[in-house]
Amino acid sequence: NEENKGNVSKSELNLTSDTELAAEVQFQLNRLPLCEMHEALDMLPNLDIVFPCIASADSPIPWNPFKDFDKKNKQWNGNLDTRLNLKQKEAIVAITTDIKRHLPPTLIVGPYGTGKTFTLAHAAKCLLEDQSTRVLICTHSNSAADLYVKDYLDPFVKEGHPDVKPLRVYYRHRWVQTVNPTVLEYCLVSYEGAVGSMFRKPTKEDIESHRVIVCTLSTSRYLFSLGLDEGFFTHILLDEAAQAQECETVMPLVLAGQQTRVVLAGDHMQLGPEIHSDFARERNMHISFLERLYDHYPTNHSCKILLCENYRSHVAIINYTSELFYNKKLVASGKLPRHDIVYPLSFFTARGE
Repeated sequence: NEENKGNVSKSELNLTSDTELAAEVQFQLNRLPLCEMHEALDMLPNLDIVFPCIASADSPIPWNPFKDFDKKNKQWNGNLDTRLNLKQKEAIVAITTDIKRHLPPTLIVGPYGTGKTFTLAHAAKCLLEDQSTRVLICTHSNSAADLYVKDYLDPFVKEGHPDVKPLRVYYRHRWVQTVNPTVLEYCLVSYEGAVGSMFRKPTKEDIESHRVIVCTLSTSRYLFSLGLDEGFFTHILLDEAAQAQECETVMPLVLAGQQTRVVLAGDHMQLGPEIHSDFARERNMHISFLERLYDHYPTNHSCKILLCENYRSHVAIINYTSELFYNKKLVASGKLPRHDIVYPLSFFTARGE
C-alpha cells in the first residue's frame, strides 16, 4: 500500500524465522543537515560576525571587573551569586555591556570545571532584568540546553520572575517521554490523538511572547523562516561552541543584527568538532569557530576572557593538565579531598580489543 511504498515485505524476500542468510546492507548519507548549514551561510546578513575586524573594534574595553560588577549588582538588587570569582564577574560585565557599543564576539574560554555554563546562565539572568532584552541561548547538545532550563531558568522563574519564562524549542520528532518533566513545562507540545504527543515548531507569536529562547544549534533553524525583525534578539549566547563545526555555530547567527551581542563559550583544548573527512581536515574545517576567533584575537584582547579557577578536580589533576595544556594558568579552587588509597592522577592499562 501507499504507506509502505519502498519497503519490501518478508514474504517477497522468502524469509523464514530463525534462519541465517547473507545480506548486503547499504547506508545512505542524510544530506539534510549539510543543506541546512549551507542555507544558514547563504542567509548570514553580513560577514562581520564571522570575520570580525579587530582593528576597528573598540578595544581595549574600559571596564573594571571590581567597580562595574558592584555597580551592576546594585542595579540588579544584589541578586548575583556570591560564589562568582573575579574572572566570572569580568565575563558577566563584558556580556552585559551596552549593546550600542560595537564589539566583536565575546569569547568565554575555560577548561573543564571552571563554570562556563554557570557564568553564562548568570549573565542571562542579569540581561533579563532589563525589560528590553531578548536572549537566545544555543548549545551543541540537548542535555546542555536542558541544563539551562532545569538548573537556572526554572528556579529564576519560580523565585518571582514569571515574565522571563523560557521557551525550550525541541526537534519536533524527539520522543516527548524522554524529556525531563521540569523542562517539559517550557516546551511546545501538541497532541496527535492515538499517535500521542509530539513537539511542534514554534510560530512567530510563540517566539515574540517569550524573552528567552533555549535550543540547540541545529534547531535554531526553526526560527529562520518566521520573519523575525533583524536584531530581534539583543543577545545570542552559544555554549559548547568549541565542540561544534563552524557551519553549525553559524546557524543561530543568521538571527543576529548589527547590535546583537554574540557570546561564545567553550574549551578548544577538549574534544573539537567531529570531522571524518581528510579533505575537510586538510582545509582546517576541524577547527571550531571559537578556536579560530581565539587564535585571531590578540593575546590580551578584552573580548577574550579565560576562566581559570577549576572547582571540579583535585589539585594533582589540575597541576598536570594546567602545565600540559593551559600554559600553567589553571588553578585548583575546589579544595577537593584525595582518594584514601589511589593517587588522584593515576594511569591504568586496559588490556583488550
